[in-house]
Amino acid sequence: MNDHSVTKQPATPGTPEDVPVSADPTGTIGKSDDRKSPTTSLIRPRGEKIPGRTAFRLQTKLGLLLFFLAAAIIAIFSVAGFLSSRTLSNRLIFQGLRQDLASLQQSVESWAQKKLVLIDSVGHTLETPGMYETLRQFGPGHVNHHPFLQSSGYDDAVGTLYLAFRDGVHTTGSAWNIPDDYDPRERGWYQTAQSQTGPGFSDSYVDAHTGNLVITAARPLRDQEGEIFGVLATDISLGQITEAISEYCLGEGGYAFLVNQEGSLLAHPDAERAGTPLEEIDGYAEVARGILGKGSGESGGRQFSTTIAGRPHIIRTVTLENFGWHLAMAVPGEALLVPLRRLNRQFFLLGVISLAAVTLVSSLLGRRLAQPVQELSQYLDVLARGDLDHPVPPRTTERSDEIGTLAVSVQTLQQRFSEVVTSIGEISERVNTDSGLLREIGQEAARGAEKMAVVAQQLSEGSSRQAASVEEVSSAMEEMAANIRQSADNAEATEKIALQSSRKAEQSGQAAKEAVEAMKQIADKIVIIEDIARETNMLSLNAAIEAARAGEQGKGFAVVATQVRKLAENSAGAAREIGALSARSMETVQNAGALLEETVPRIRQTADLVQEITASAREMSTGARQVSEAMVQLDTMVQQNAAAAEEVAATSENQSGQTRALSLATRELQDQARSLAEIVASFTLSSEGVAAGTQDPFALPPSPHEADRLRRVSSGEGFPKEGTDDDVA
Repeated sequence: MNDHSVTKQPATPGTPEDVPVSADPTGTIGKSDDRKSPTTSLIRPRGEKIPGRTAFRLQTKLGLLLFFLAAAIIAIFSVAGFLSSRTLSNRLIFQGLRQDLASLQQSVESWAQKKLVLIDSVGHTLETPGMYETLRQFGPGHVNHHPFLQSSGYDDAVGTLYLAFRDGVHTTGSAWNIPDDYDPRERGWYQTAQSQTGPGFSDSYVDAHTGNLVITAARPLRDQEGEIFGVLATDISLGQITEAISEYCLGEGGYAFLVNQEGSLLAHPDAERAGTPLEEIDGYAEVARGILGKGSGESGGRQFSTTIAGRPHIIRTVTLENFGWHLAMAVPGEALLVPLRRLNRQFFLLGVISLAAVTLVSSLLGRRLAQPVQELSQYLDVLARGDLDHPVPPRTTERSDEIGTLAVSVQTLQQRFSEVVTSIGEISERVNTDSGLLREIGQEAARGAEKMAVVAQQLSEGSSRQAASVEEVSSAMEEMAANIRQSADNAEATEKIALQSSRKAEQSGQAAKEAVEAMKQIADKIVIIEDIARETNMLSLNAAIEAARAGEQGKGFAVVATQVRKLAENSAGAAREIGALSARSMETVQNAGALLEETVPRIRQTADLVQEITASAREMSTGARQVSEAMVQLDTMVQQNAAAAEEVAATSENQSGQTRALSLATRELQDQARSLAEIVASFTLSSEGVAAGTQDPFALPPSPHEADRLRRVSSGEGFPKEGTDDDVA
């Protein structure tokens, strides 16, 4: 339904036209839309396409939906079935490959074991007592056509036996003329048998007799003491081994081959490759590494993929533990894909048939489902044009499926729509009346908000001035606290100096006392020196008298006595001077000690006074810091009050703008109510709908709260009266 234009009424005197942007965030209040006249048709003409939409019928959509859904399901099941079948087919193919290889392994081992059993049986016979002499009865040298060796060759694959002794004698049951320079001990089969404890096979080599590529089955012969006295052997052609394994058919292009421990071919469908190392054959280098290398394998052998002659192959190999040989099967990759391709064609054909059947069913089902929906669509077009007098097609409402439920819902919608249109007409008149009252309320609220904004602005300015004063006082308190902290620090330093001076004065007094004691001891020593000098003088006088009595003989002694007397006199004089000096020094030190004893108590008293000054300074610093913190808190509170006042002022301005916007919105609401009445007049209602609307004009009842609000507004209750505090609020 399209919108209709609303004729903008002239602004009511006293109604502000300049609405702030914050009061109208959407920017739609007061603007006039370019709308059609209410008399213009609200609905597109019947059959007209909606612009921007393609004409896709529901029948086509349902058909396509069912088709793609079925196609997806068929594709999923086809792919899942194909993958499952491919996995099962591959498993069966590889299982068959393992079974064929196991059967061939058993056959080859049985074939080779028969040759070893023959050699071992004949060897046991030759090791019986007396057989050695019997074999050597023809004398030394080379012996041909030995009758026992001829009669022992009972296996068709084994030719005649031959025997080589440790002294070089070679005995054979064939007609081969042994060359004179032939020494069996230099042959590989003889040296290999020497290192074995039982029968075994040698590597492949060219037979000196036939010139063919053969392997030798040999067994050492031991006497009663366990010493090897010879080797019993027989030659087996590699062509016989090839025939033994070529009987197995491994599918199209598949074949088997046998490799010894060193990687040389013992048997291959191409007989010319027998005896050739695998690595020397073009395309078999990877095969050699796969067979002889450790590789990753599974129980019963190893399996790997490689390319031979430009074609992908699956190689599976097992080791013949009794002989050390490697038996391998090679199957081309194309042979494995033949059943998969056939299976793929079957699944594709089944999918095409299923899609064709689904296409037919989806087309028929879509047509059946779309027909009643089309009838409902046509009826909704009539309903959308404003014609509410026509009923829903009965054929759609009688259905028992979801479409029937939809038709009943559309019928209920038509009836409800008729009632709503009637009710809207009644409500639009009341909206017009209530919007006028709301506009008057908005104007009163705008005037109160403007007064509140002025008061809030004055409060904000006062708070700002108070905050500035508090900041100045706080700054002065911080400066005073800094000075007090500096004084406290200086007093503390003075206290430390006074204490140090007191300790040093006490130390000086103690040193003076010690000096007095030392002077007294020196005076005592000087008295002793004076006594010694007097005694020395008396002794020198006695010596001089004795020298005079002695005459000429005592002259030298008299001179010495004279010198000693002079020395004693000098010592006595020096002692007296030192004694006088010590007495004066002791008196001086005693005076200094007395002065220090008088000074120390005064220094201690000074230190005590300085300690009291320091404690007072600290208390003053703590008090100043607390006052400063209180001023900071006061400054913060004042700033918060100023910010709150500014917010109140801004809120008041915003509220004033919103009330002006409310006034404009109520005027717009009146215009919309008139337009709504014109739109309701454009609908065609049935007589039943009009009667229903007359009997129940409020088919959509408002909520209890909304009904009470409308009652109070219509009766004039709850509006702020002039001269009350509600104007400001």
